[in-house]
Amino acid sequence: AAVDYLRTHGIDTVESLTSHLEELESIASKARGSMKFNEKRYQTIDSIKKSLAILKKYKPIHDAYMKKGFKLTKDHYASAHQEELDAYNRAYRFLKKVAGTTDVDLAALDAEVKTRQAQDAASQAMLESTKGDLEQLRNVRYYVCKVMPDKIEPKSVREKLAAGKTKADRENAERN
Repeated sequence: AAVDYLRTHGIDTVESLTSHLEELESIASKARGSMKFNEKRYQTIDSIKKSLAILKKYKPIHDAYMKKGFKLTKDHYASAHQEELDAYNRAYRFLKKVAGTTDVDLAALDAEVKTRQAQDAASQAMLESTKGDLEQLRNVRYYVCKVMPDKIEPKSVREKLAAGKTKADRENAERN
């Protein structure tokens, strides 16, 4: 099966094996990176939605606090509603930091989530399509390392341990 794969993809040298493997690993890495970035953005969007809900919930309390004219009544009101005011201020600062405004369009955020979900589905499909090829090429590289250790340097620590020697070990052996 591996020989058929190598023939169909025109891989006939160690260099072409290495370049093809690096190309597939690059594609898989980009797909994983895109999915990881989208996951962080999903968390940010959830936080934005939660902060908007907090602002809406505690806005009357904050407005009442801001309307108090005398320091003594303002302090008394603040001490009575400290938890709500703190939550409102945290949400306000978060929205200003992340979104730049407190007037955030929820429909745009939902549309962004749908777009990112479509990107994730495409990235997942790309990962699934390269998974089998990567597995076969890594196995071929492993056995090429076993047969011709000087031709190819193992990529992973596990392969280096399996090969028994690192490049530095081989160089030291050559010097002695």
